[in-house]
Amino acid sequence: MALWDAAVKIADLPLYQFLAERLGGPSRLDKHVQVYAGGGYYYPADDLARLSDEVIRFLDLGFRRAKIKIGARELSEDLTRIEAACRLLGGGHNLAVDAIYAYDSTSGMRAAEAISPSELWWFEDICDPLDFDTLASVAATYERPVASGEALFSAAEAALLDRHAGLRRDRDILVFDPVHCYGLPGYLKIVKLLEDRGWRR
Repeated sequence: MALWDAAVKIADLPLYQFLAERLGGPSRLDKHVQVYAGGGYYYPADDLARLSDEVIRFLDLGFRRAKIKIGARELSEDLTRIEAACRLLGGGHNLAVDAIYAYDSTSGMRAAEAISPSELWWFEDICDPLDFDTLASVAATYERPVASGEALFSAAEAALLDRHAGLRRDRDILVFDPVHCYGLPGYLKIVKLLEDRGWRR
């Protein structure tokens, strides 16, 4: 990743443009992309008030969407956090939640059922990254998008995720991290593999 960073600095181009040109992408690119503010970790004291202040700071910075953490405390507390963030962001469609692999099959299904009425943007990292059975069970019943893939490192693991996790190409989100995937070449192998298997880039 450091080499790609050096290359774009030498070329004096933004990374997205450098990659598009290098990889045969469109010559004109839309400079507007969807972004979100990530945060919402648990605070040791005054959690709800401090979470609300954090989301307000996101909004003040111009973000309209955010992702917060869930799964490390009681589900009722997480639901209160979700409700507060949704209220500030103008609805669940502007909020994603990341459980950081906190759930097993039983607790994952319980959490999915509980957060379902909030109609969240997505529900990420529900269970252990290789617990495809739990992920498939949640995806089979949870209507809103789920996101997965961040802790998987190779094209072989991406293929297993696609084959066994029950993810739905019409709504679910793959969140592979180029740094985790042995750098950009490994990441691009995953992108090609999944495009060949019917996922939209």
